[in-house]
Amino acid sequence: MWAGPDVSPPRVLRNTQPTYSEEARKAQVQGTVFLRLIVDEKGHPTNITVVSPLGYGLDELAERAVAKWEFQPGKKNGKAVPVFAAIEVNFRLLRSEFNETLERQRTLFNVAAVDLKSEDLAARKRAVISVQDLAMAGFAPAQYAVGLWYMAGKNVEQNKATGISVLQDAASKNHGPALYELASRHMRGEDLPKDEAKGLDMMQRAASFGSENAQFYLASLYERGDGVAQDHDRARKYFRQCANKSVSMCQLRLGKLLLTLDRRSQHDYVEAIAWLELAGESGLSEGRETALREETTMPPSQLAGVRSLKAKLVKK
Repeated sequence: MWAGPDVSPPRVLRNTQPTYSEEARKAQVQGTVFLRLIVDEKGHPTNITVVSPLGYGLDELAERAVAKWEFQPGKKNGKAVPVFAAIEVNFRLLRSEFNETLERQRTLFNVAAVDLKSEDLAARKRAVISVQDLAMAGFAPAQYAVGLWYMAGKNVEQNKATGISVLQDAASKNHGPALYELASRHMRGEDLPKDEAKGLDMMQRAASFGSENAQFYLASLYERGDGVAQDHDRARKYFRQCANKSVSMCQLRLGKLLLTLDRRSQHDYVEAIAWLELAGESGLSEGRETALREETTMPPSQLAGVRSLKAKLVKK
């Protein structure tokens, strides 16, 4: 595929603006969907890939809109050739505050995360520099990534003291994954003083700020009563948090826990089967097999309840 200084870039002749999904509007979601594509020699967009998504149906709407765009094709030595291109599709709500700087940092970070997996060495090097620049600017997800690099000696020379410091800076901004990383190290006494009480407090903060690893860890802890008082209500709460974000193991464990409640309501039972089905659809055979076994004895009304609830459970 052509790209480089001797290739003229494609030029947009006609663009189609996407609509706003109703779920995104209700959730007040704003931002930028960044896409990469190839404009072929006829000026048609092909191989469209979402690199920095927003969710809530906006990625699909952006992709469909860009698929209708028309371009003047790029040229090499006067001849039309396929050319790589990048498109940003912005979704903004009127009369609503929006941090353009933060969104730009999010987009740059997502693009770099994709390029870090590229087979192109130059692209990977640019991505490393981009993430480091974002970390220097105080963007917490980039600080988390760079902190882990220093801990492991990946992409940078290993320096655990610097890694801990960078992770702590990200954690001070309530970045859930950074809080989880530090919490787990306090719990184990690895690279930080062993302090289980501090680790548990930090783990709870990590869960409240969206760390799926922390949510699963705490759910398992309270389910077993490992070092804490056994509390199935708390276990369900934390399993539900990560299950809502399509973490299949959380869906499986939540479904199994709901099935074994001493005083299980009909809603608990229907919810359990819905989670088990979702886990099965994600590839966990235990979830699929358990759901099928239970469903053989369920009346049609309960089966209809499972189908209805399942569609509502997972967040966009």
